[in-house]
Amino acid sequence: MKWKTMVMAAVTIGGLLAGAAGRAQQTPTDSSGAGDPAAMRLFRQGLALIEDRQDERGLKVLASIPATFPKSPVRLQAWLAIGRYYTENRPDFALALKNLQPVLDAEDAGPDEKAEALYRMGIAHYGLGDYPRALSTLRKVTDQYPWSVFANEAYYYIGLCHFQLKRWRQAVEALKMVGTSVPPNEGEEESLVEAGQRFFVKIQDKDLRVLKIAGRPLEVTVTTDSGDRERLTLEPFDAEGEFYLGSIRMEQGKAVATNGILEVRGGDRITVSYLDANTQDGGRNVERKAFARTVSTAVAGFTDGAYREYVRGLFVGQPAFLRVKDLDADVTDGPDTVVVRIIARYPAPREETAAALEVEELLDRDSLSLTLRESGPMTGVFTGTLNIQKWEEGQPLNTADSILSAAEKDIIFLEYEDKAHIGSRKEPRLVSARAEFLAGEIPDVMVAQREVATEVLRARKNVTEAKFYLRLAQIFKDVGLMARSHEKADTGLEKVEDVLRRYARASLPPELVEEAYQLKWELQIAKDDLSGAIATCRQLMALFPTSSLADVAMMQIARAYLNAGKPNEAAGLLRGILGLKTSPDLKAEAQFLLAQTLEQSIRSNLSREERLRALGQAIAAYRSVAEQYPDSPFAGEALGKVIDFHLEARDYARCLEMIQTVFQDYPDAPFLDEMLLKWGVVLVRLGRQNEAREKLTALIRDYPNSVAAGKAHKVLELINR
Repeated sequence: MKWKTMVMAAVTIGGLLAGAAGRAQQTPTDSSGAGDPAAMRLFRQGLALIEDRQDERGLKVLASIPATFPKSPVRLQAWLAIGRYYTENRPDFALALKNLQPVLDAEDAGPDEKAEALYRMGIAHYGLGDYPRALSTLRKVTDQYPWSVFANEAYYYIGLCHFQLKRWRQAVEALKMVGTSVPPNEGEEESLVEAGQRFFVKIQDKDLRVLKIAGRPLEVTVTTDSGDRERLTLEPFDAEGEFYLGSIRMEQGKAVATNGILEVRGGDRITVSYLDANTQDGGRNVERKAFARTVSTAVAGFTDGAYREYVRGLFVGQPAFLRVKDLDADVTDGPDTVVVRIIARYPAPREETAAALEVEELLDRDSLSLTLRESGPMTGVFTGTLNIQKWEEGQPLNTADSILSAAEKDIIFLEYEDKAHIGSRKEPRLVSARAEFLAGEIPDVMVAQREVATEVLRARKNVTEAKFYLRLAQIFKDVGLMARSHEKADTGLEKVEDVLRRYARASLPPELVEEAYQLKWELQIAKDDLSGAIATCRQLMALFPTSSLADVAMMQIARAYLNAGKPNEAAGLLRGILGLKTSPDLKAEAQFLLAQTLEQSIRSNLSREERLRALGQAIAAYRSVAEQYPDSPFAGEALGKVIDFHLEARDYARCLEMIQTVFQDYPDAPFLDEMLLKWGVVLVRLGRQNEAREKLTALIRDYPNSVAAGKAHKVLELINR
């Protein structure tokens, strides 16, 4: 066959919902914090406080971990938890970015941690409306961590970004990829799939293009250790017909062959067999196999009497109902059992806790092991009840008996060891749930919020009002009402100065003070007081040397200099930013802006030869963006500028090579319509009319509303003549 030498067959297996199960494992187990029990204890307490709706206290505890334990791996989980909170619970995308960036900068961060940090940074950029940067960040997830549990959702947000930018074809292509990435299982011989979820098979083979052209189906065989055997029909998944995708419903139960349902038992091995018609080494009809192992990621908790809804309170004189769902524990045809550990804990005396962090350390009062029985044959759901004995101060306590004793307001913990889960079959995870032991009537739920100091409250109020006046100043400036703009900026500056005066007298949260400084220089930029903005930036750097806001401020001031017609001052600031130890994205932006500054400084009355010579320095700066920061949102556009230069210089062979690189390396660039137009023009000038017609037709089809599409129509008319 034509593609015989290119054949490379691969079978990928996985549950579509494996990503959700994988995310359930983001809380580190004891092993992840080995050697850092204090850091791990703080981490769990911070999460517990957030779960109990004491968000401010929980965030404060989590934020203290990197400062208190700067070398502990738990600090990475703390940053991720804060980033997760600010992208999901209470959206504050700027704070999310601030806490996620250190994970990417950390040398000891693992692939999963970096993948999650990139994914959530992409969400933050999307939430801020910065779709090009969101696309660049999310593409790093799909390119660098393609089998991460976050790759599927990264494709989803990539599709949303294209949808917001009205690029319909790219949006559809990205959304089609959702659900096709399956996380690898380190140290496992086969992939792990969540039992009971839908089972997906993906095959890649260049030979399959022939099947699509012929309209013939592709079938694979799926078998299990417990005796099931099913035939699965796959459908083309891409335009070329190189990828095929299919799925089958998977259920827990006794195997029944060829009924269209894949029945499995906990720990079953699933085998997918595919006949490769032509292999790369010239073989024919070679059987390819891929393997997966079913696992169940357990959940456990205290429930109501119907074992349906989870509860957070247990009451004196009433039985506690316990439930564990773990399909792995269903090992026989009859009802099976599991063992859980129940522990009553109480707050340690205040002097023994980390009082400065307002964290309560819990000590064990009593504990016991309890056997739960499966609710029915092959259900994988285990239930049981427990009566808790109320213990009063001064009473004897027997910790060796089979009765659990607890005092009022003790915290009752349920712990279950999940031996096999979507993360691993070799490293168990501890599943835990908690509920408070209460006496008396069931009270209405009330969450007591910690009283905020008056100074902090006033400072927050002033910051909020300063943001309002900044927006007004920017609006008036945009419409040319400079006097009104300066008036609103001055009012905003008064609010900010009040915050900074309070900071000199009282202890305000550092992030609030940083935000006040940021507002101050933005208000000064709105007034065109660039020297004042630089002075404010220097004050912030002196107070908070590690703050990343100062770098952002320098960039804003450089742009203000450019807008004010002062390219030399802008270039000086940008070169200063390039010399700082800051994020690669910011350096890429500075390098790109410097290249723009150099390009704008060229006189407009030069001849073509003189202009090409004068552009040398600017083109070198653009090329540096693409070469030094290839993953930045500015790399593709910088490469486009270099292509324009070679097009003007009539170096068509070089143009063609670079345009092909753009489409390969920057699939989400906002200027691909312009690149397609350039591609068509270059091919015309090289005399390759048919290829040019193909590219220009693709431009009109994929970007019908683009200005470039109108130009493509005119070029096509010339070609057709």
